[in-house]
Amino acid sequence: MPKGRAEYYYGNSTAKNSKKMAKYINTSELAKLLGVSERQVQRLAQDGTIPYYKIGGATRFIEAEVDDHLRSNRRVMSSREAFTKAYGRENADIILAHS
Repeated sequence: MPKGRAEYYYGNSTAKNSKKMAKYINTSELAKLLGVSERQVQRLAQDGTIPYYKIGGATRFIEAEVDDHLRSNRRVMSSREAFTKAYGRENADIILAHS
């Protein structure tokens, strides 16, 4: 393994079941990918929302694991939540009352 690179092999679910190299990313890189602050990424890791690793005191993530975890735990908004987010509570109540 090249010096300074945090990588490991994990099983790939392709038909060939070949090994694929995964790269660990840091908090800053994950924050940019998710479009949130670094502090929010730290909170998500600390409360168990996303998987992480501690390597030499640094927090690291595997992008594919985070993506899989978030996709498997995604939450779909209800109609009321979607209308409230788009139009505000009062307007959503009016729209939903007339539908």
